[in-house]
Amino acid sequence: MKALFTALIAILFFGLTAIAEPTNSQKLAGVWSWQLENMRCTNIVAINGSFTGQAVFIHLGRTNTYQMAGMWQIKDGRFIESITSDSNKTAQVPRSHTGQIFFANTNEFVVSWQGSTNKTVWQRVSP
Repeated sequence: MKALFTALIAILFFGLTAIAEPTNSQKLAGVWSWQLENMRCTNIVAINGSFTGQAVFIHLGRTNTYQMAGMWQIKDGRFIESITSDSNKTAQVPRSHTGQIFFANTNEFVVSWQGSTNKTVWQRVSP
């Protein structure tokens, strides 16, 4: 009985960990998007974690659109986004953001960003 209980705890722990944390960039491959009131970002992520993306900022009387490229990685429950190029001439490049994965499944993940109370909800648009 004790062995069965231990096995069930292990299955629950490792099973939930597998759901909550994609373990490699292959699970990130696809098209992902997030949106707030006046901004939207869409990234196309390759199997190796590299991405190209577009950020659209809607302001009163104008819309700014920027192209970016970089890398997405997941390591030890942390989401790391490194941006290596950005068409926004005022943006610092390269730059990197790190956050704790708050929730993840195959179609959505939520990142709580380091040094901030903000969370970003990325949703899979297509595989």
